[in-house]
Amino acid sequence: MKKEKKSLKKPYPPDKKITISAPDVLGKNIILPMILEYMEDNSELNIELDLSDKFLDLTTDNIDIAIRVGEVPDSDDIIAKYLASYEFLACASPKYLKEFGTPSTPYDLFNHQCISFNKNILIQWQGNDFVNKMNRSRMVSFSIDAIRMNALSGMGVIIHSKIFVDDDIKKGTLLTILKDYPLPKRKVSAIYHKSKRNDDKIKNLLNFIQGKISKTLPL
Repeated sequence: MKKEKKSLKKPYPPDKKITISAPDVLGKNIILPMILEYMEDNSELNIELDLSDKFLDLTTDNIDIAIRVGEVPDSDDIIAKYLASYEFLACASPKYLKEFGTPSTPYDLFNHQCISFNKNILIQWQGNDFVNKMNRSRMVSFSIDAIRMNALSGMGVIIHSKIFVDDDIKKGTLLTILKDYPLPKRKVSAIYHKSKRNDDKIKNLLNFIQGKISKTLPL
């Protein structure tokens, strides 16, 4: 007997929809594959996924789950579920370092061209009092991918998550700098409204992601 094919016309139940927001590169490379795997065994689930490095608000943008990198502000209305940690490092291309020299301390970045997500960003270096404001940013972009590409082309120094520049460092197209001044790890969390804490479809998906992401990113 032939196996009955799944109907493509069957509407998705409204109560099975989850709207998710995640940073672009993290979302595409890590979160999306996990969601697709989860959906294979949860055929009625309907996912609306927004991959953007711009901040989206849970309430005004109608987001069920938002994946955040960094500290999540305390809130009486929000639950933050810790997923993993990001390791960050400073790096630049051999071309840039040959032309402008290699920074010896974080203070030296004040005299270097930087590529950043936000021109007003403050970088706190682990175990010391160095705080850098990337005020000499040659380029500011809301795209993490664009920041990496600009560094590869020799435009300046970047502070980037290790997992996304590992291949470049192994190839030698980017070089790690300031190794004696480690950057603190940043948390990856999933946030959602407390009103949805008993929503099984959200809890089950987040538990699945948490179990998978720990194999990719350190806890």
